[in-house]
Amino acid sequence: MSDKSRSAREEAATWLVAHRGAPDAWPENSLSGMRAALEAGAAFVEFDVQLSADRVPMVVHDQELKRVTGRSGRVSRLTHYELRQRSIGEPERLGERFHSETMPDLNAMLALLEDWPSVTVFVEIKRASLRRFGRPAVLEPVLSALKNSTNPMVIISFDGPVLEMARSRSALPIGWVFKPWNESARVEAAQLQPDYLFVRVDRVPEDERPFWPGRWQWVVYDVNSLEEAHALRKRGAHLIETDYLPEWLGHAPPG
Repeated sequence: MSDKSRSAREEAATWLVAHRGAPDAWPENSLSGMRAALEAGAAFVEFDVQLSADRVPMVVHDQELKRVTGRSGRVSRLTHYELRQRSIGEPERLGERFHSETMPDLNAMLALLEDWPSVTVFVEIKRASLRRFGRPAVLEPVLSALKNSTNPMVIISFDGPVLEMARSRSALPIGWVFKPWNESARVEAAQLQPDYLFVRVDRVPEDERPFWPGRWQWVVYDVNSLEEAHALRKRGAHLIETDYLPEWLGHAPPG
């Protein structure tokens, strides 16, 4: 690798966010995928949290488990113990390669991150759990788990009220994930004043209009083209969230 290429990759590592770990080649929200992103040099990572039936924070995106586990079931109807036994190897996408990969709880993910204490962690609280259990019941165990972490932590969500609650109950930064890109969302962002604003790449206007100014940093997610990532950065995005962080930083997927 040339010095120029190495320098470009080192610079990119300062603004790339690992989306659910490294789901281009590993199961999403898995310990192995997150480790791959961290070992590749991620400075920012993101994962999702929902509560089990017995109200333990689990690292999983979908409420319905068929896609990631190959078996039907809902997160909110299974206990922590039952979920910890579930393979999250995404058999339809990845075959049986990761069959032994099981669903982590939040404490297991935080334990992994302890070896990378400078990495900023975006923890997304999913709305399915908020609807099922209520905001205080979801937020309390999540904040309790995060309070002893050495990593910089950021609570993110589509749900503005839970972010306001998090701000009132902790000193952690917050990030609002919004849709669609319109005047109503801009006004809500101005009222909430989050530390980060998250928007999916296909919701960013194509007419080159500027990103809204404010105290926040912009994070554009689901970006899977490095060329597009650079273009978004030029338009005003601070961070780019992708499934492909290890590959973009020069690390080969598992053979």
